[in-house]
Amino acid sequence: MVDCILCKVLSGEFDGSFVYRGETCSALLDISPMSKGHTLVVPNLHVARVSDLDPKLGEEMFSVATKISKAMYRWDPKMTAANLFLNDGSDAGQEIAHLHIHIVPRYPSDGIRFTHRAGETTERGELDLIAQQIANQL
Repeated sequence: MVDCILCKVLSGEFDGSFVYRGETCSALLDISPMSKGHTLVVPNLHVARVSDLDPKLGEEMFSVATKISKAMYRWDPKMTAANLFLNDGSDAGQEIAHLHIHIVPRYPSDGIRFTHRAGETTERGELDLIAQQIANQL
């Protein structure tokens, strides 16, 4: 895609600090990291959303993310945890319309906080109905 910054990094038009280069996906350091080592796992071809993702490519991306996460623990013994997440769509916080999995190394007292605003508890009947409606679309 012409205006996609990640496509430009993958093509070499823009610089990137790569952790991994594979046939179908790659991993590079985030230029604005939440913590040292913050890595993005991206498909090599432009894919904007999870709904556009081939399941085999999704498997490969998660496999690479797992390998990189393990390598991070060996790289920095002070790392005690990691957040892996994917923002799918601008309303979910996706700032670049090229799918990517974030791997954020975590450290004691690093000050990074992910919050979840819990809603009201939903009755089982409503949950079952929603689950069935989504399942019907599979």
